[in-house]
Amino acid sequence: MSDLAPDTFTRVQLTRLSTQAVYRLADEKGYDAEKVFSISGGNPFYVNEIVASYSPGVPDNIKDAVTNRELDVLQLFKKAVQNEEIAETLFISHKTVDHHISSILFKLDVNSRSKAVSEAVRLGILK
Repeated sequence: MSDLAPDTFTRVQLTRLSTQAVYRLADEKGYDAEKVFSISGGNPFYVNEIVASYSPGVPDNIKDAVTNRELDVLQLFKKAVQNEEIAETLFISHKTVDHHISSILFKLDVNSRSKAVSEAVRLGILK
């Protein structure tokens, strides 16, 4: 993606689905609506992937969206480690840490470290 010019792609902000909408979609597929809403938080991407899958829980493609290195950063977030220490611990530059943080926040559709940890735990990505 680094070879693409910034104007060749668009970031889309998805509006969360209401509880009622998630429950209706889950019920139509025979899923436990409360679990689907708990896992997805109403994010339409996650809801679609969950109800389209044939097994309950977090689909692998959602878990796989977070890279192993991003998972390392998330685990350090959980310990309240700051960027400088993250860089030192993972032997990466501060700029790379910033990139991982931006990517994590985008993928989990959150705006803070603490929300990223909460969302990752809720999705089963982080224990």
